[in-house]
Amino acid sequence: MRMKFKFLLILLPLLYGCNSNEKTNNITVLNEVTIVEGMPFSLNIPQGETVLDSQKGSVYFVINNNSISGVSPNVDMDTAFDILLSDEKAIRLNVINQSVKEIDTPTRNYAFANSNIVKYNQFLPEGNNIPLVSIGSEQVNYPVTVSKYAHDLYAHYKSTGDTTSLDKFYINANWLRDNCVYTDYGFCSWRTAPAYTPYETGTDWPSAMAQGQAISVMISAYSLSQDTSYLKVAEDAISAFFYPAEKKGVMSNWEGGVWYEEYASENPAHVLNGFIFSMAGLYDAVDLLDSEAAKIAFNLGIENLKNKLTRYDADFTSLYDQNDQQLRFANAKARSLDGYHELHILQLAWLYQVTQEPLFLSMFQKFLADDIATFRTRKIKSGLSNRIESIDVSYSVRPETNGPSYLTDRIWTYGNYWSTNKNATEVIVNLNEINNSEGVKCLMMSSIDTKFFPKYFDVFSYVDGAWNLAVTREVVEQIHYTEHTWKYQGKEATARTYCFDEPIQTTDKFKLEVYLGSSNLIALKELDVHFRRPNIQQELLSIYDSWKVTQ
Repeated sequence: MRMKFKFLLILLPLLYGCNSNEKTNNITVLNEVTIVEGMPFSLNIPQGETVLDSQKGSVYFVINNNSISGVSPNVDMDTAFDILLSDEKAIRLNVINQSVKEIDTPTRNYAFANSNIVKYNQFLPEGNNIPLVSIGSEQVNYPVTVSKYAHDLYAHYKSTGDTTSLDKFYINANWLRDNCVYTDYGFCSWRTAPAYTPYETGTDWPSAMAQGQAISVMISAYSLSQDTSYLKVAEDAISAFFYPAEKKGVMSNWEGGVWYEEYASENPAHVLNGFIFSMAGLYDAVDLLDSEAAKIAFNLGIENLKNKLTRYDADFTSLYDQNDQQLRFANAKARSLDGYHELHILQLAWLYQVTQEPLFLSMFQKFLADDIATFRTRKIKSGLSNRIESIDVSYSVRPETNGPSYLTDRIWTYGNYWSTNKNATEVIVNLNEINNSEGVKCLMMSSIDTKFFPKYFDVFSYVDGAWNLAVTREVVEQIHYTEHTWKYQGKEATARTYCFDEPIQTTDKFKLEVYLGSSNLIALKELDVHFRRPNIQQELLSIYDSWKVTQ
């Protein structure tokens, strides 16, 4: 069990100053402040003074009304920096070089590491020990993949004692140590040279996901080797979370709050999974190094994630990002399973354990309830993880080619569909684990065109061996459903989610009687029911039991 560190937005640690009016090199120092390296700061501009547009030195700051907000440079020794004012005046920053605590035992694994290293063979051409990934037309050592591979090598070594994995871990850790590119501000970030056009990154772009993961790799490498060169890079890399993309940092300003961008860009998309991966690296720097800078960055991230997380809820899945040109659904990114949506579920389970934040628990529960079909990201030991065992129908237009099996194939965006042209066609959903739930809360169906949805439907529960009308078609017509449309390469599909005022109590069956609309055809690609699964919830949370903090 870990003691919970307080989530306070402390922006001025170890910053203190005085009015000195000291004259140095023909510069009159009006105010002098002392601050630890790599920390955000805020200072008032002396009354009547103007900050010069042209500055010497290496302090990043922006002017807001009568104050300056910036970041103290990372330094190798205590160093003074002047923020120049008009008439040969200045505010002086005395920046202190400070090391974080040392680690004398090997660290635990990164939160999302596993020992499956075989999956990286596709990125390792013969003779290569560092992954190569295609970005555009180029093959590059992509820092996201290199750092992930290093984590999994570390986990494999710890679980098996395999020294070959340890050797390969050091090869990748050394590449990361040597390829954190330093800026004029003293911090470093891991970059990818070719542009990634889907996210408008431009060339030589950093990634918060790579930054967080690689920081954690540096900590693990230091803990094993006691080589302080890893620790130095980890310390200097943390500050990238305070700098924007144009300064080669990984932070964006999203409506006044911070977001850590997987694809740093001047038009940020706010990818959810990459943000949380970066937070796991920051958490390691907080928990293992006791880094104040990491604590500030982590706290700021938590606060804005609490403000923005519900925007990723699409009621039947989650959104991959917040791209304003094209909605990217988390479960439209992988053909065979829900991919990123299930990753979001696991990430929220970890976030809840390390913060005990109620919102993260409730969104974890909701995302799990919304997960289409079988949960496959981790092997479930407590029982069947698919809510729907099968679907039976009373009629299909073409049962051989368009039967009800397509309603549960997990593919709501493309592929085949089930259809009927008869009113009051029965759709019987055979359920798993419903007895451990409070009942069916929502119903999702998708189609290639909205004209092929049912006009309305009756809903039946199954109790004591008999069907009971639970929600009439008249009530269904009044439900304010949510609707989202997926579009890709000229194809599209629309998902509708109907949520009931109260969960519908049923046993192992659930039935709809569907009625035709103006097209005289119902054609559905997927049908899903949402209810909470406490056994699976607990099993997924237990993956991160060792991370759980105490209040």
